[in-house]
Amino acid sequence: MRFEDFSKLGFPILSEKPLVVNNCALSVRGKFLIVSNESFTIPIEFRSFDELWIMPDTLISGLTLHVLAKYGKAVFILGKSGVSSVLLPLATKWFIRGDAAISQVKIFTTSRTFVARRIVEGIIKNIRLLLNYLASKNILEKDSVEFAKKYVNRALERLDSAITINDIVSCEAEAWNFLYLALSERFEFFTGRIRRPPRDPLNALISYFNSILYGLFIRYILKSGLEPTVSFVHSPYGYKRFALAFDLKDIFAPATSIRSAIVITHSLYRKGLLREAFECSEKGCYLKEPYRSRIVQKFFNALRRKINGYSYFMWMYKECVKLREFILGRKDSFEPWLWRRKRTEREIIL
Repeated sequence: MRFEDFSKLGFPILSEKPLVVNNCALSVRGKFLIVSNESFTIPIEFRSFDELWIMPDTLISGLTLHVLAKYGKAVFILGKSGVSSVLLPLATKWFIRGDAAISQVKIFTTSRTFVARRIVEGIIKNIRLLLNYLASKNILEKDSVEFAKKYVNRALERLDSAITINDIVSCEAEAWNFLYLALSERFEFFTGRIRRPPRDPLNALISYFNSILYGLFIRYILKSGLEPTVSFVHSPYGYKRFALAFDLKDIFAPATSIRSAIVITHSLYRKGLLREAFECSEKGCYLKEPYRSRIVQKFFNALRRKINGYSYFMWMYKECVKLREFILGRKDSFEPWLWRRKRTEREIIL
């Protein structure tokens, strides 16, 4: 059976590319990854996928992880709140390029504010486009959107004269805060961005989807040859994290993770399904099965859709390559990706 036919079998394969599985056991047989449970056994050729995303109800052995690493496959582990671990093989295609890493550090020391300003410009413009989108879909009231856009535009104007990193970050924070203020007027349970732990369904979905973007950008940054710990907006000092992934995923968040979280929350809210889909307590708010599997499947399907000729996956990778080419001096400037949505782009519908 061809790989593209596997999705017809349904659960536990939630997505084909990237390969996302749940409610199964994974093993190895020759050049095949075996996905199995009580109902079926599916062999998948290793050459058919580049990365594997594992959800909580999946069993995998150390031997299987060893073989996946041997074939150069990245493994992303999804917990109840999003990506909890990223396993990258020590294979040639994952190595950082020495010339890019050296140039990246030089750009950081000489032109950090320039790159940070360009990244934040893309983030703020995409937040503004998201507000327009939410108004067009009647998810937010037009008056609420216009009020938020007034301050988002002000943040964009202030960015032109921002000198320090703190000035630049404050412009970004202002834009996000007024988006969240508009959302708080729509959803009475949402009082702003709360991360650890998320306290309501919208925060839970934003955190979950953002963690998936973070995992994707770790892979794309390394694949493009950049150093993931040397960032421009987020501080690279004193943190054991891939801060560059935070920088770049925030450019795409308004069009992908934030938009999807808002649309899905709005859909569940209207249908009265929030309590059924989420488990909320003083310890946090998290998705429950089978909604978690279904929503993750919808999100990956949304990222796979093409916009202006490429999937969101490809646009994310191209963004990393674009930054690398600027860092290596092959481009005069870095122009951030902007969400040019077409009317034909389909929505995420539960």
